[in-house]
Amino acid sequence: MCKRIQRLLISLTMLMSFVFTADVTFTLNPDGNLDYDSSLDIYGFQFDHNGCVSSASGGDATANGLIVQASGSTVLAFSFSGTYISAGTGTLVELGGDVTVDCLSSFVVSGPGGTSLTSELLQGEEPPAPACEDLGIAGFSCDAIFGLGFTCDASFGVESIADNCPVSCNQCPEEGGPGCTDSEASNYNETATEDDGSCLYCGDVDVCFVLDEGDLNYSSDVDIYGFQFDHNGCVTSASGGEATNAGFTVSASATTVLGFSFTGSSVPAGSNLTLVELGGNISEDCLSDFVISGPGGTALSSGFASDTNCASGVFDCDGVCDGTAVLDCAGECGGSSSIDECGVCGGNGIADGACDCDGSVLDDCGVCSGDGSSCASGTVDVLYDLDSDLYGFQFEVTGAELIGASGGAAAAAGFQITVGTESGMVVAFSFDGTSIPAGSGTLLTLEFAQGGNPCISELVLSGPQGSSIAAENECLFITEEEVIVLGCMDSEACNYNPDATEDDGSCTTLDCSGECGGDAVADPCGECNGDGV
Repeated sequence: MCKRIQRLLISLTMLMSFVFTADVTFTLNPDGNLDYDSSLDIYGFQFDHNGCVSSASGGDATANGLIVQASGSTVLAFSFSGTYISAGTGTLVELGGDVTVDCLSSFVVSGPGGTSLTSELLQGEEPPAPACEDLGIAGFSCDAIFGLGFTCDASFGVESIADNCPVSCNQCPEEGGPGCTDSEASNYNETATEDDGSCLYCGDVDVCFVLDEGDLNYSSDVDIYGFQFDHNGCVTSASGGEATNAGFTVSASATTVLGFSFTGSSVPAGSNLTLVELGGNISEDCLSDFVISGPGGTALSSGFASDTNCASGVFDCDGVCDGTAVLDCAGECGGSSSIDECGVCGGNGIADGACDCDGSVLDDCGVCSGDGSSCASGTVDVLYDLDSDLYGFQFEVTGAELIGASGGAAAAAGFQITVGTESGMVVAFSFDGTSIPAGSGTLLTLEFAQGGNPCISELVLSGPQGSSIAAENECLFITEEEVIVLGCMDSEACNYNPDATEDDGSCTTLDCSGECGGDAVADPCGECNGDGV
């Protein structure tokens, strides 16, 4: 029974392995090469990326005549002639950029006859470190070079002798021993066999600095075209390093270190290289305000490496990566003290009943520390000189904020006075038909807010039975316009007009027939309009 179960389990395991075995296994290597292991010929492929791929070329795809293209989000390979990549293993394509397994997705692989092949993606391992050996230069062995009188600190042509003859120059790294064994650390020691707790992490910055006594070391994926940082007086000198090797002019003042090139040269990208050698009593705390320039004058972010693996490189005041603790105004990390509205740390703000930090109070006008004069009102009289009785009026007050209107001849006549404080309109009339007699005096008194200069406009005056009185005003003085009535002003004329105010030359007399202004005349015989016979 047990053997049957064992055989069954083995069969199921083999079946599951068969069912879930992919047609193509992709392996992304640290150098960006995308390797393949396929049981079937590959006629084309496509996959997406999140912007991490900057180029795609080479490999068996190019060798077999496939057209390889890389856009901002996709890598695509196909053949116009029907060529294919034979089943087997090899490098499919070489990818440029900061490529990881996590940034690639949605693989589509075409097999014979347009069939769809299943695939999986694996992470490749770091290749072993190359052996430390003497390589020689330009066909000359290291022994031959030294036989010509050259030394390790010299160059042979443009090549460094120490770099190409590390064994003879005792430049091979020590193998084994303590060191940083975390490959994600900026100071990872691939030869270390025991982690000594020295690992440093750069976080999400373009340029990562590590201070090794006076050497300011850096790790950067892009070339550096200039740098500047401040110090509190701890730096006495600055020279050497990759900055000097690149022909930079490096200077150190009492507060600033500056490095730049007059020729446009750059400090090369690299890992754990020395940017500049600083003299003085140097620490991370005494350096600040780094400004790093990249290609085309772009600004590069920077920061010092930390002993905590924090991707953002941002620590709160309690040393917690991406933490939220901050210093309060009293300097206590995570403290609750805050600056009140009067600018006092931990203060109580404006006292109850006061309107400012000095203890002032509001005056009657609502003004803090005021004397009450800002809301005082003024008054002014509206005057009139009319030849007609006035039965009602309205006007608009301009130039001042209207508060009220009262008194004067309007109140004496029993007029109802209505004031629109927002519109500035004043309307007055009588419900029982009384009027203000013709004459002159104060029509009413206006009350207005301090600081105004009131005048009236849009004047309307009403006479008997709602008739209109023609009038005009100069600011606050209302006068009735003179009405000109043309007509005959001679009382002996038959067309005399007693209402006329201006003679229009129309006066006439009765003719012999008694018609005013007629043309009938008496003939010689004394007959009106006769024929004189």
